[in-house]
Amino acid sequence: MSSMHDIASRSLSDFSTYNKPMLSYAIETVSMNKTSHG
Repeated sequence: MSSMHDIASRSLSDFSTYNKPMLSYAIETVSMNKTSHG
């Protein structure tokens, strides 16, 4: 049970660390599109 929790929390942290830059990149792209399109 505890091992499953460890794996879940570890994968969750990996997920967040991987998605933070992707999320900021997506937001950046969207804002750039908005400004370029007027």
